[in-house]
Amino acid sequence: MTERPRQEPPATAPRIDGRARRAPGLTLRPLATGTGLRVEGEVNVANRAYWASELGGLVRRGGTVDLELAGLVFIDAGGVAVLVRSAGRLREGSRMILHRPPSALTRTLEVMFPYLSALEVTDR
Repeated sequence: MTERPRQEPPATAPRIDGRARRAPGLTLRPLATGTGLRVEGEVNVANRAYWASELGGLVRRGGTVDLELAGLVFIDAGGVAVLVRSAGRLREGSRMILHRPPSALTRTLEVMFPYLSALEVTDR
């Protein structure tokens, strides 16, 4: 039996819909205040490259990154890894604030990444 090489799914360019940016299953809307995004839908293998690109852009701008996650229904392990890596790339003194994340994400971060001081979770 021969193994086929693993193929990554094709990166899908986001569709522009007014101020919202969309990828399969995921909608990102800029927040009115500060640097950040309102996240709606799922973060998974189909849109992970887009998720990484958007978070990377926010981190490169510097300062506090606000992510409103009340509309996040699901985030897979790869999506969490992107989030953690992005927070780890923040400039010294900057932070990433996760507003109203799903409880499973909060618990994962508490258990797996308690040392990551750049990440802050809030229910506001």
